[in-house]
Amino acid sequence: MPPKVICASACSFMFFGGNERLSEGELGVHQFTSSDPSKTANAVKTQAQSQFTVSEIIGFLNEFDTPRFVLERMFEDREMYWFNEDETSLLNSGAFTLEPETKSVVSRYSDKKLKEAEVEKAAKPQYSEKELIALIQKRLNEIGCSAGVADGIWGRRTNAAAVLFANKMGLPTSSSDLITEAFFDALANAKVGTCPKPKDVSIRSFSPNYSVSCTRIVPGANPYSGKISNMRYNMSNGTGKFYLKWETSSWGPVEFEKKSPKILWLKFSDAIVRGFTALNSNGKVIRFVWRYNSEFCKEYTAEAR
Repeated sequence: MPPKVICASACSFMFFGGNERLSEGELGVHQFTSSDPSKTANAVKTQAQSQFTVSEIIGFLNEFDTPRFVLERMFEDREMYWFNEDETSLLNSGAFTLEPETKSVVSRYSDKKLKEAEVEKAAKPQYSEKELIALIQKRLNEIGCSAGVADGIWGRRTNAAAVLFANKMGLPTSSSDLITEAFFDALANAKVGTCPKPKDVSIRSFSPNYSVSCTRIVPGANPYSGKISNMRYNMSNGTGKFYLKWETSSWGPVEFEKKSPKILWLKFSDAIVRGFTALNSNGKVIRFVWRYNSEFCKEYTAEAR
């Protein structure tokens, strides 16, 4: 076996079976293990099969005049055991009749194949595109640049996080120049907190008027649109009131209460429903959405006018 070559597990049996043995590479052995993945296999049957297989291995190795210490190393641990230099010299034949010229040809061939394998391995990407994106997402999240779930999909949130990071590092932010070697180096060396968390903006004000539309129509229905007017909001206690008018019905008052920076409880005459708000940077509610199962619509959206 030429230098740098690895021969382990079943390969080692071929080595021990040789009339003449010469190992200049790495030689390893390990215990017999079953490849049956079933968790419901009969334990007694499996044990008997294992014992039979082990006895066969010992019998074969004895036929090959394998030194006793090989069996000791093989069965003392479940992990792969790699023979050291002294042990390998004991395993090699005392006289090796392969001509030096032939041995040299074998070694050169082995070296050539190893180098070709290394070049081929280096040419192959270590990660798939999805795995690489997931790693970028995970690292961006670690340093505070929120890229969302590390799902390996390059969406708008991931792109925004990458652009934010590149901006802070003074790197190009265009789509064609964003992901570069410099980007990866900077990302690997970035510290936690590179992208500080944005301040939580709370509700501060509303527009006086909103237009209302159905954004989840009941199949086959023809929902009406509406208008909100006379919006009033008390920031000190988080309560307010507005008037809602549909195309075919009169005005009606609706009270509401702020439950969190972006959630309202809307109190209609027959139900209390949750509303989800969208704010601008000054905390003004530019849109809010509520779900209400009517015969026409399942979700309504109010847009500031």
